[in-house]
This record gives sequence, structure tokens and C-alpha cells, in this order.
Amino acid sequence: LGALAAGLFLSTLLSQVLIAQGIFQVDAAVPGNGNWFAHLRFPLPNALALYALNDDNQVGASFYWATVVAVVGVLIAGARKSLRAVESLVRRRVWFSLAVLLITTLAVCFIGERSSAYRAIFPLTGVVLVLFVHALRLLTVRSKVRLTHYAVLGLAGVVIAITANRSVQTLVADAQGREWELMQNTVVRASFTRPVRVHIVMPSDADRSTERVYGDEYGALSSGTDAMARDMFKAALHARYPDRLPSGGSYTLATGYDDPLTGTYDLLIDMRKLAGER
Repeated sequence: LGALAAGLFLSTLLSQVLIAQGIFQVDAAVPGNGNWFAHLRFPLPNALALYALNDDNQVGASFYWATVVAVVGVLIAGARKSLRAVESLVRRRVWFSLAVLLITTLAVCFIGERSSAYRAIFPLTGVVLVLFVHALRLLTVRSKVRLTHYAVLGLAGVVIAITANRSVQTLVADAQGREWELMQNTVVRASFTRPVRVHIVMPSDADRSTERVYGDEYGALSSGTDAMARDMFKAALHARYPDRLPSGGSYTLATGYDDPLTGTYDLLIDMRKLAGER
């Protein structure tokens, strides 16, 4: 676990050096870029929470931090017990830790899109989960693994799987599905047999369809940026007209966060309606 933390630190240091040299560019859409505290906040504590999210609005904070404390306690207790291992096992553990250090440093820089946060959380959690299960075995099994041990591990696995699935399903898949449905339904009902002035009112974070939000991944809005709103509209239009628009049809597209002036549009797509799904 110490090697994992050191790898995160080195990847953060490397990212900052590359950004300072102009080799990497800071991406404001990726949480943690250019911010040391955010780099430490996003990946490691969330990995220790075993897929429980550190919500931006502190929703579910008690469960989150209780999980972190419990996992850290088990890891520390398991580490203390493992220190009594034979010398050869200690040597193998040292080489393993160095490998984890190197792999974490390199992987996080690339997986996290120049940030030791973002999509690096799930693979880091996998590493912590392996260490957690190993620590539990050290603490609970004296000589032989019994059926009760498998039952407890199975129950823990079910809880972890449900937590991970809920985060991905309700805060990513369902949320983005609602955005796509709103965009697609509006495009399907519109007529494109003549020139059409289209205006998309983009949503703010307050207009999201989920109660919880974490960083720019879970519960965040895809259509909240100009580029993504335009791409979603074009994808919906292509799904309706795979080859080309009807004869005489064309469109101009504008986006904004405020209501457009009356008479400046023919088709209004108000993505702020997502808030009604919350």
C-alpha cells in the first residue's frame, strides 16, 4: 500500500513537471490537474473506500469514511502480522512493492489522462481489494480456509459489487441515457424538410438528473459543454437520417446556457429539463 501511495505521488510529480515544461497541457475537464490536494483526494482515499464514492456534496460521507477507516485498519493489522514472515517472503514482498511502485507511476499518468485521478480509481481499487482480502486471510485463517471464510468473502464481494454497480449504473449509464433520450426525442419530433435554426440550452451542474455527483465522471453532465452538446445533436440527427437530410433540409446550430432571444431559433432543445428527472 505504501508503494501504491508512493507511485501516486511520483505520478503527480511527473505530471506537474511535464505540464510545467509544456509537454502536457492542463485539461480543466479532468479533476485534479494542476492541484496537488485534488490529486491526493481523488485516487487513494476512493480506492481505500472500495468503490464507495466521495460525493462532491458530501452525500453518503459517513458510509464512505467508515469504509475507509475499516479498510485501513484491516490493512495495517494484516501488515503487522505479515512482518513475522520468513526472510524469503520479505524479499519477494520488496520486489513486488517496487513493481507496484513502477507500474502505478506509469499507469496512472496514462490512464488518468495526465492526472492521477479520474479513471485510475477503479484499477487502483482493484489493487487495494487484493491487499484487503489477503490481510483478511492473514487475520482470520490460522491453518486452513474453512467454508465460513468463503461465505464471509462472498458476502463482502456481493456488497462491493452492488456498490460499484450502483455508482456506474445510476450515475453514469442511467444519467447519460436520460440526456441522450431527451436529445433524441426532440430531434425525432422535429421537421428538417427546410432550413432549421437549432438552439441547444446546455445544462449546468444544478440541472443534473442525479442526486449525487462526483468529479466530472459520476453524475456529471455530458451535454454541459458546447462540443459535447453539438456532438450529441449530430449523433441524434444521424440516427434519424443515416445518409442525408431530406431534400431542402439544412440546419444551423447554436448553444448557450441561457434562453435565446425570441425569433432567433426554430427548434429549441432545453437540456435543463433533466433536473425534472432527479
